[in-house]
Amino acid sequence: MHQTKMVLKGNFATKGGGVQYKLLFAAALVMLLAGHPYGALAQAGNASLKETAPAAEEKYVVLWRRVPSDFNSSRFDASRARQLIDSSPSRKIRLSPGDTISGQLRQNFKISSSWTPAMYDSMIAKIVELNALQSADSVIAGQALIVPVVPMTVASGTKQGIRVDWSLSELESSAYSSMSVASSDIAQTEIQYFKVAASDLSSYASEAGFELGASGEITVELGRVLAQDMATSTSPLQRELAELVRAELQDSASGIKAVVVVMDDSIPDHTEYVRTKEFIIELSEQVRTQYGLGESPYLGEVRRLPSTLSDTPSHTLYPDLRMHSSQIKHALTPLTSLDGGQRVRVIYLPLAATQRGVSPFFKEILFLSEMIKMLRPSPGKKSAGVASARQYAEMVVEQIVESNRKVFDYGPVAFGTAASASVASDRGLLEAITLALDAYSTLTANPHALSLSWTMPKLQLPAYLVESPYGWRFAAAGNGRSTGAGSDFIAGELQFAARAATTKDVIAVLNSDGPPGPCASNIFDDSSGIQVLSLAFAGRIDEQRCGTSFSTPRVAWLIAARETVRGRRLSAPVTPQAKVLWNQQQQVIVGSMRSSRETSILQKYSLDVNKLFEARTP
Repeated sequence: MHQTKMVLKGNFATKGGGVQYKLLFAAALVMLLAGHPYGALAQAGNASLKETAPAAEEKYVVLWRRVPSDFNSSRFDASRARQLIDSSPSRKIRLSPGDTISGQLRQNFKISSSWTPAMYDSMIAKIVELNALQSADSVIAGQALIVPVVPMTVASGTKQGIRVDWSLSELESSAYSSMSVASSDIAQTEIQYFKVAASDLSSYASEAGFELGASGEITVELGRVLAQDMATSTSPLQRELAELVRAELQDSASGIKAVVVVMDDSIPDHTEYVRTKEFIIELSEQVRTQYGLGESPYLGEVRRLPSTLSDTPSHTLYPDLRMHSSQIKHALTPLTSLDGGQRVRVIYLPLAATQRGVSPFFKEILFLSEMIKMLRPSPGKKSAGVASARQYAEMVVEQIVESNRKVFDYGPVAFGTAASASVASDRGLLEAITLALDAYSTLTANPHALSLSWTMPKLQLPAYLVESPYGWRFAAAGNGRSTGAGSDFIAGELQFAARAATTKDVIAVLNSDGPPGPCASNIFDDSSGIQVLSLAFAGRIDEQRCGTSFSTPRVAWLIAARETVRGRRLSAPVTPQAKVLWNQQQQVIVGSMRSSRETSILQKYSLDVNKLFEARTP
């Protein structure tokens, strides 16, 4: 059997909609199904094929994409359905006598008005639009219709599982299959693949507007960077409350050791850099060992990193406050100084390679994330298909890094301006971090708190975050700007704080010190009775600096400290059912710690430290 060389120009990942197409990586980057052997080479270029095989023998290419894991649910909403359809390529189908559009949707995609109403209505509307039909009924036998190639749904709601180390006979037996990218309790996306005739490949590319990468660049807005001088950090706690926190942590015997992860513009100093390096190594060893993932091609790079931030100017490191992360460390110092036993660890992860020596951290996290998504491993059990998955994961990591050099190659961030600073990051990195942190917490039974002291307008990042993690996500509500709707971060759809009112997988943090003046804080309107997962806390760190950027990590640390003291130690590994229950309990606990004062939103949602240690987690 001969092999076919394919030269691909252009790239296979659609813009927007959270739907991404790529050529499937398995043992090879691209597979042309010429009988059973693998046979393809992929190179950069414009979507075209150079065939060396006999024309009489048709070849197929396997394309794959990520899609929302709930796209086949009857509750999948219409707006997301339209977004998914608009970002899909299309192909032509020819109607036979007696065929209807509804019948074709049922036959080809398992879409029907009863199983998947949102997808059905949106597909009908799109097909009518693409073919300039008067209605869905105005079709005739033999007519060729342009139809979007959307994910195939399954009426029962279950997925068609398939191993990572599949055989080609399995692929040939099913023209369109799917596999979940993570265990059911954390899956937010799944991978679907389908066969495309090599002769049709160029039309798929040209109709979808493809671009490179499984990820995509995002730009986040940090808080205002003002003076660079060092000042004494203003404590957010009165002395008696500070002593209460100190005593509770000192006497804690729960065995829980929570981890607060601050994801921001940089790592503040050499000490924090070493802690981050040690944490990445620990996380990797826990995940790979307990999930049976074998060796990582990137962990060696992490181990070989120096013990200091090399080539980093001292004036960009704490205690100088030019960098946003240094200001956050400054804001946390009055709290972390109360924890002599370091029962609550604080780890800093940068949004991008703004310092030398951090890119290997990203590669290791991305690699672990891809391995977990592909293998769906269970603790203590040997995973099947590890070798194939490792090769695939390494290829994906290199593709992500190559497609977004601005984020993954060293490039120092600008600092010291009076305006708000911004940092480019990567959506794939953020998703990978949430997955890796949940895996770590699941396996060690130590919860994590992810602190995001930055904003993005209008929900620009279609992130699929881990569902019901063993941890919290805290997002700054913003400082009264960039929402597009005044200071209402929910109406302005400010990322990620607005999720506190919808998916409720994020705790939005307000600044109880503001307004007026530099302490302005975004708020929201709860007059309609909307339930928002939110807390407010002091955001002032000195006379010149104040904002939700500093309220957010403080709340993350305090909630983590409460769980360390009052939480119930869960058995490791933490089960999906236990995580769902824990998340439900945490929402109740967050509500119970709010102030009873109701003169304003900032007071009503203010975190009352007197209540912090009152309730023990059931």
